[in-house]
Amino acid sequence: MENSSRWFTSLVLFLTVSIGMQLAAVPVASAGVFSFPSLPSLPSFPGYGQGNNDNGGSDNGDSQTGPSEGGGENGEPSDGAGAGQGEDRPPADEGDEGGRPEPGSPIAPSSGSPIISLSFDDGLKTTYTTALPVLQQYGMRGTVYVYPQAQDEGFEGSLTWDDIRDLQNTYDWEVGSHSYSHARLTQLSRSEVRQEIIRAVRSFRRQKVNVGGFASPYGEYNDEVLQTVSRVHLYHRNAFGGTFNSFPYNDYNLNGVEVTYDMSVEEVKALVDQAIAKKTWIILYWHDFVDGDPIPYTYRAEDFKEIVAYIAQKQVAVLPVQEALEQWAGGEELVANGSFEEGIGRDAVGWTRSDKKKVRIVRYFRGNAPAPRKSAEIRGAQQQVELSSVPIVVDDRSTYRIRMFWRMQRYQRGSGNIWISEFNSNGAYIGGTWLGGISKNGVETRYAEYTPRSGTAQIEIFFYASAGSSFVWNIDSVSMRAR
Repeated sequence: MENSSRWFTSLVLFLTVSIGMQLAAVPVASAGVFSFPSLPSLPSFPGYGQGNNDNGGSDNGDSQTGPSEGGGENGEPSDGAGAGQGEDRPPADEGDEGGRPEPGSPIAPSSGSPIISLSFDDGLKTTYTTALPVLQQYGMRGTVYVYPQAQDEGFEGSLTWDDIRDLQNTYDWEVGSHSYSHARLTQLSRSEVRQEIIRAVRSFRRQKVNVGGFASPYGEYNDEVLQTVSRVHLYHRNAFGGTFNSFPYNDYNLNGVEVTYDMSVEEVKALVDQAIAKKTWIILYWHDFVDGDPIPYTYRAEDFKEIVAYIAQKQVAVLPVQEALEQWAGGEELVANGSFEEGIGRDAVGWTRSDKKKVRIVRYFRGNAPAPRKSAEIRGAQQQVELSSVPIVVDDRSTYRIRMFWRMQRYQRGSGNIWISEFNSNGAYIGGTWLGGISKNGVETRYAEYTPRSGTAQIEIFFYASAGSSFVWNIDSVSMRAR
């Protein structure tokens, strides 16, 4: 009898805690006032992603220089395939080792101001001997994209691991990956692509070098490449396809402009002037430097010095690529658990699912760096299905920016949509704002700017599949900050 009493007491306690946890996950505004809004039934919208391409062209590109359509499941591991990738994430920031010299006066960016990024591909020695002293003279920092095979095997004319650590730890440069062996990634199998990208990350970590970004060798990439890159890198820089990067960005298709051997100083100055006039962001990149006449993949050192001196005169912010990307918003983070890493089973803390089968939290590294282990997954269905955040307090006098990562596969019809539901101080629903739809296979980040309507005190972020949709939509890295 005593055992039965203890068992009953334990059961009551378990049920009390379980019910309490479930109630805590229900949005406040749902309590007797509002459950899910009557969201608009939307047609199939065109794919998003042209905001970062200054020439107004498609962001899809071709199979050699941009993400391709119809990615399907090609880049997606089976449920068991990703289990070993936990060791493949970029290493955590270990901080600055040693004091950084402070010559020059770097310019801090302000909201809506132009930004110049100076980057250097292939990890060549002249990045250290030529580019570094010039940038250091003006208090500027750069980004170097390295393929570790050159360091591991001691290629002549390449940076050493000591050089790379010095660039990062002493001079506060950004180090990015350029794959392991500078391979033509679009010509490799899926497993070879993963090996190239993951092996490089492991080499950097062994050498205690922190890496966030990735630049594809030869500018060649496709959806299969981006599937892996987005799991272990924070962004991807292309080599062709556009000139400037304007908000809203696509973090996995940032435009880079090569300063080729036959580009004059005046041509490069003109690009800088255009970026300043447009208040936009340009990423310039070089390979090697020479003292005499340049040949392909080299640039005259004296001309480089003149270009950097010109940029310094313009009093424009010069930032490493990753740091420039982080300027997308300035306020504190407002979304709870935007990485979906916190939670039990198919649920995530701070999020509510309308359908327990079609909307769920999945594992196996289908998400986005730096926390790719879990992501939200919405599968199209006959009825509309949604994932919603808990209420977020906002100020209707402020403007906010929202960022998310998405991966859509097996697309056949319908659209995945982003919706903001708005509530007044009493918790009553007063309206909403549609932030766009996605109706294609692909891997991208989506940014949006949002201003609450007058009287809005709280909002909820909804991701939903329109009724009759058929696709698999993974969502991760959801963020919202004041502009």
